[in-house]
Amino acid sequence: MSSPSVMLYRLRGIFVVYFVLKSIAGAVAAFSVMKPYAVLRGGSPASLAMFSLGYLIASLAPNARVANIIGMVLLYPMLFLSGAGFPLELLPDSLKRVSNLLPLTYVVKLLRGLWFGKPLSELWLPILVLGVILIVCSLLAARFFRWE
Repeated sequence: MSSPSVMLYRLRGIFVVYFVLKSIAGAVAAFSVMKPYAVLRGGSPASLAMFSLGYLIASLAPNARVANIIGMVLLYPMLFLSGAGFPLELLPDSLKRVSNLLPLTYVVKLLRGLWFGKPLSELWLPILVLGVILIVCSLLAARFFRWE
């Protein structure tokens, strides 16, 4: 007879193995349908643009704790209004207009377009917007950054 802690330990091990196997199966299924390199190519400018936005927040905030709070206050509305949480088609027209002002909306549009096999020539607007965000936020972050 085993103790409850041993049973919980074994149960946790079973769930970990199940999760790993399920994740591998999902990744194989996803990569067989899509073009993973296209998504990686699109994810690079998206990541750089969002990093530059984070650096701008960090350069303007007085300390790391405030920068973290500002980042979270910006992140959660962007997640819900950009199409990352659920499709933009479900939003009312007024919120769709607001979502066009959010940088994460263009990340989602770029990655979703690449996921479904659109060529980069059709995704010029998200690439342009993310490039502008990258340049502007990087320049502003370099201007306002201070060592302390």
